[in-house]
Amino acid sequence: WGEPFLHPQFFELLQIAKKAGCMTGTTTNGTLLDREIIEKLVYCELDVIGFSLAGVDQKNDRIRKGTSIKKILECMEEIHRAKQKFVSDTPAIHIAYMLLRSGLDELEKLPEFLSPTGADQTVVSSLSFVASPAMESESILSIGEKGYSELKQRLIHIRDDSAKKGAEVHF
Repeated sequence: WGEPFLHPQFFELLQIAKKAGCMTGTTTNGTLLDREIIEKLVYCELDVIGFSLAGVDQKNDRIRKGTSIKKILECMEEIHRAKQKFVSDTPAIHIAYMLLRSGLDELEKLPEFLSPTGADQTVVSSLSFVASPAMESESILSIGEKGYSELKQRLIHIRDDSAKKGAEVHF
């Protein structure tokens, strides 16, 4: 947990893992990524880079304080450019999408948002650990069996709609 690019030895650790034959991946909020770091990630053959999102627009920025959906999208574009430059298939782009109760109304925007990102995979997950009473209202764990059944149908529709647009979604 935490922001991996704050670690001063990130690339050294990445090289050790790659040399040992490990698949490598990390998840970031994208705020510390720039062209130089992204090119180094591609050059060092990071297998997967994940971006944590909690919305498809500025709502993400309000929920994930200090992040910028615009910056994350720019990072994804830069990764595609670096992969072309180094003729590489990696890193695969993964989106870890946190589904919060306040974001249920925006769920249908996900396929349209994902289409131009070139993300290889998106996983929609729910808040499974509520660390404070203030976050309790964001958990979808208490929506009941009927609510869960309806949500599952919506997610299946979103998965299928995303697939038509070339995006892979799991939940």
